[in-house]
Amino acid sequence: MEVRTSLDERMQKELLKTPIICCWIIIIFGGISLILTIAAAIFDKKLDSILLIATAVFLVMGIALLISFNKTIQSFQKTNRENVYTFYDEYVEVKTIYHDEVSGSSKLYYSDIFKVKETKSFIFIYLNPQQAFPILKENVSDLDYLRKLIKRK
Repeated sequence: MEVRTSLDERMQKELLKTPIICCWIIIIFGGISLILTIAAAIFDKKLDSILLIATAVFLVMGIALLISFNKTIQSFQKTNRENVYTFYDEYVEVKTIYHDEVSGSSKLYYSDIFKVKETKSFIFIYLNPQQAFPILKENVSDLDYLRKLIKRK
């Protein structure tokens, strides 16, 4: 079975969905904490500088991470890459196509899969905690067969 998946913004947004939600939680929590720290300082006429700095750092960290994730997503607008997956009984062969040429290839044995994450639109096959191969589910002819192959360990 052969499956093609474009390496684009849509894929990257889905992959970074959870970290982006965490960033928003950090930003909201940091913002509320900063406001409460300033309000407490106004009413008590005393400012706890350590708490103020800690909440400000928390807020800035969330904003910086969110900006970083958004830049990563935007960088995928400019790429013209596509992964072509060929599934065999014991392994999957992955070829990365860039400007209609093979720019790289990998052979991944199902037994070496670190983890599999399934979202609404994609299946992500992780090689390790940082690297994943995205497979667009709408391009898969037999999703149940694919699930059986990749869940073998």
